[in-house]
Amino acid sequence: MGDGASMQEMAGGLSAMGIWDQSYTQAQNLMQQGQDALFQNEYQAGQYQIAAQVADIQAAQTNFSMRQRWDSQMANVNAVMAMDGSDPNSPSNWAVKNAAQGKQDNTLENTSANFYNDKMAKMSARKLYMLQGYKAQYMANQNATATLASGHMASMGAMLSGLAAAQNSRTQVRQARFGAMTSIAGSALGLLGGLL
Repeated sequence: MGDGASMQEMAGGLSAMGIWDQSYTQAQNLMQQGQDALFQNEYQAGQYQIAAQVADIQAAQTNFSMRQRWDSQMANVNAVMAMDGSDPNSPSNWAVKNAAQGKQDNTLENTSANFYNDKMAKMSARKLYMLQGYKAQYMANQNATATLASGHMASMGAMLSGLAAAQNSRTQVRQARFGAMTSIAGSALGLLGGLL
């Protein structure tokens, strides 16, 4: 029976090691999933960063293109006025030019605002993806820590269970030995009493 107690201790230790190993593996998997989620979100955030930079470039190109068209349109207006024989600097011609300039400025301002709003929306999406990635990694690490703590507790429980079973087995062996010795002593006393 003494060998049985040692076996119970070893079984408790092996069970504890298995539980610990399983919780460690689960924790590593959780942390890797968190890291993967962070990388995926960082990639998406990078895509939005690129899109925001493209919006800046498009805004600059559109601004340049619209100003070139405006210069061309004003040159045409001046040419028509010159062919008509009117003075390009007359108040009525300046009124026409100012009205056209006002429309051009409004169009340019609205277009620039649209590009800016698009850029800001993409930058906000970028920040959101980054925050989601950090949150996913944080939560995965928290879950991994909890899994490791549970694994520690379960492995300690398995080890203590093995030790308790071994101690119980040793106690039973001692009780059995004591009972046997008591029985032998009782028999010996009975024999002695019969002889006396």
